[in-house]
Order: sequence, then C-alpha cells, then structure tokens
Amino acid sequence: QGGNETAPVFALSSQCFSFTGGSCVSEACAPYRLATCQSGKCVCNGCSGVDGRCYHQRNKLIAKNVLIRNGKYTHYKMYFQRMSTFGQMKTTM
Repeated sequence: QGGNETAPVFALSSQCFSFTGGSCVSEACAPYRLATCQSGKCVCNGCSGVDGRCYHQRNKLIAKNVLIRNGKYTHYKMYFQRMSTFGQMKTTM
C-alpha cells in the first residue's frame, strides 16, 4: 500500500558475510543452505561459509593482503569481488 518498504539488511563484512550466493527468484533456497529468501537472494540469519551454507559463527582471518597472480599471464591479477551474484573470481586487465 504505502510503498514504504526498506531494502533487506544483511551482513557484508569480512568477518560475517550473510549472502550465500544462492538465488530464490524462481524457487526456494536450497535446503542445505539453511537460509531464508530476501529480495530474491538466499541470506543467512548468521554468517555464510565458503560452501554457501549458513553457520552461527564468524569467519576467521587466515591471511590478508594476498595477491594471486596468473602464472602464464603475469600482468593479470586474480581477485574475488566484494559482492557478486555467483561469487566468481575475476581478473584485472
């Protein structure tokens, strides 16, 4: 009625990233994720792990300032986007 909806709020820090990488636009979130659907995204009540599943613990820092180089094309660098639909790795140009 009033059009007074707010955007869903979920954690986006390196210690707790709530978006699992899953989509629920056309069907429910996969049961193994233990996530809920918010605006077409499968989101955790806690934090998402690298496997796209929800956990009730924060991420542990194991390394920082890591740079991954391409062995064949050394002028390219590989990185993960901060926010991505599919969590895919990208390369610089």
